[in-house]
Amino acid sequence: MYIAKIQLIVFIFTVFFLLYQAKAQVINNHVYATDIARVRLYGYTKTEVIDGDDLNIEGIRVRLYGIDAPEYDQECEKNKVKYHCGQIAKQTLESLISKDTYCVIKGFDMKYKRPLAVCYNNDISINAELVKQGLAIAYSKFSKDYISQEKFAKKNKKGIWQGKFINPEEHRKMKKAHKN
Repeated sequence: MYIAKIQLIVFIFTVFFLLYQAKAQVINNHVYATDIARVRLYGYTKTEVIDGDDLNIEGIRVRLYGIDAPEYDQECEKNKVKYHCGQIAKQTLESLISKDTYCVIKGFDMKYKRPLAVCYNNDISINAELVKQGLAIAYSKFSKDYISQEKFAKKNKKGIWQGKFINPEEHRKMKKAHKN
């Protein structure tokens, strides 16, 4: 366990060095470069799913790049009945992670000080799969990578597109405003 934490810390420092070397681009407080580094989630790391687009890998919070899933406490509506879409997004992300899962670090979120990653299971993008199933939206403010998967989910009324929902970013803003 101790060795795994040291490996992960070394990995994160390596990511920052590679970001610097890659002359990474800063867009909307996010730093981007191409496929900076990889980390395999099972075998030597402790991974916890926080919600539909956040992981905790050995104590380091990692955001899934280019997508925005409903918050864990967020509700959506289908046929005028509310349901816990945020919890479904989290459960689905948990089910998509296996011993073959690895994440490719794509950048760094400067505001929240966390890596941004695309995670794969058997070389299938988990990020894309969540959007395609309608359990996350393409976070087009930061990336255009998952627009086609979002269009597919909308057209086929998958997940949150079956009914009404508040954009996850708007939900966070409303929640923050309500606290104040």
